[in-house]
Amino acid sequence: MRSETKPLVLVVLMVLACTAAPAAPTPNIDATVEARAKELVAEQVNNLQPNPDLGMDYLQMGLGYSGSGDWQLAIGDSTKAIELGIPTTHHSGGNPLAVAYQNRGVAYRNLGQYQRAIQDFDKAIQLDPNYAMAYYNRGVAYQNQRWDEVAIRDFDKAIQLDPDNAMAYYNRGVAYKELGRYHRAIEDYDRVI
Repeated sequence: MRSETKPLVLVVLMVLACTAAPAAPTPNIDATVEARAKELVAEQVNNLQPNPDLGMDYLQMGLGYSGSGDWQLAIGDSTKAIELGIPTTHHSGGNPLAVAYQNRGVAYRNLGQYQRAIQDFDKAIQLDPNYAMAYYNRGVAYQNQRWDEVAIRDFDKAIQLDPDNAMAYYNRGVAYKELGRYHRAIEDYDRVI
């Protein structure tokens, strides 16, 4: 090729390169990898086999989420703890399975899902008939629905099992007040003070 045509060929090639269609966009590799990783983790979690030790870990996380008021995560982790087959006895003397149901019930109650909460409190009480907090929390769920007579029965049982439960006295006093039994309400309020 002659030397005077070389610059012309280079100019033509450069023009062609600049006017060519842009390359197809490349997918965001990081987003794709992250999405696939999330899918794999979800598959692993959904396919967990009964594992009491892992269930206890989920129970602890569920209790933590309840403590921070993150009710949806509390429900999720308490449910996973129940599904993993946590034990009904523990060296602490408590019943972890009853605790998981009670914790999930509290979360449902705080989300206004009272019937689901009551079902979980019923299960907790069935597993541990001496679980004062399950009676107390079921009473609150009944009270939230204005079923004060039924709530009072649960507060009575909670107080019988745990006479130092000030909140049970207080809520029973509220239920008595709602029913117009002011003398009984004042008696319970006095115990709280």
